[in-house]
Amino acid sequence: MTKPVTVLSVGSPILGNAVYHANLCTSLAGSASVSVIPRSVNDYWDFRAKLLFATIASPRFGAKSYRVRAEWVMSEVARRGIQRELTALNPDVIHCHTQAHALRCHRLARKRPLVVSGDATAHRLRRLPAYAKQNEVFEKIAGMEARLFGVCEQVGGVSRWVTDSLQSDYGLPPARVRLCSPCVDTEFFAPRPPAPTSLAKSKLRIVFVGNDLERKGGKLLLAAMEVGLSS
Repeated sequence: MTKPVTVLSVGSPILGNAVYHANLCTSLAGSASVSVIPRSVNDYWDFRAKLLFATIASPRFGAKSYRVRAEWVMSEVARRGIQRELTALNPDVIHCHTQAHALRCHRLARKRPLVVSGDATAHRLRRLPAYAKQNEVFEKIAGMEARLFGVCEQVGGVSRWVTDSLQSDYGLPPARVRLCSPCVDTEFFAPRPPAPTSLAKSKLRIVFVGNDLERKGGKLLLAAMEVGLSS
């Protein structure tokens, strides 16, 4: 019997990315060919991590570099944590979702095959109106992403918007890019059947979830509701 590939999979602790990672690990839990060791960046939180995070909001640095410092620190915490576990766990592959906490993990690719997946790229984000004033910040992050993607065995994107950027903006060949659409545990997220008499009396209710109304499509949703969804 072939031994399953052991993957140390480190996920982001932030909102939808944490859910994506949890669903991914759950979906692979019953696989005969892949054995997943799930981790979160939060699992690597220690005294040194606290010291690093304390520097993010330091008044010595300008506000414009906040995002760069935040991603550098989070990825350094992840790198230290993964490095500590390599000997004990001896994984065949290291996987990180997203690249924001893998930016400092490029040297780990010398020790194990490194796979990274994400929901956006710095090049794509810098083109959005919401980030128009942060072009210099995203240029720096894009440079770090290019260094990381260059040593990855595979790079995945949750949408075509991301995978197209990986090829056109970062020059990755199609063979090293994968579309990794979000998966959902349909047994856990199963809607309750509506009450027999509720359909005729109640209106359709839509819940918008996002930390940025415009960037996450909230205004587009409102515009669609104004003209109606019948078409």
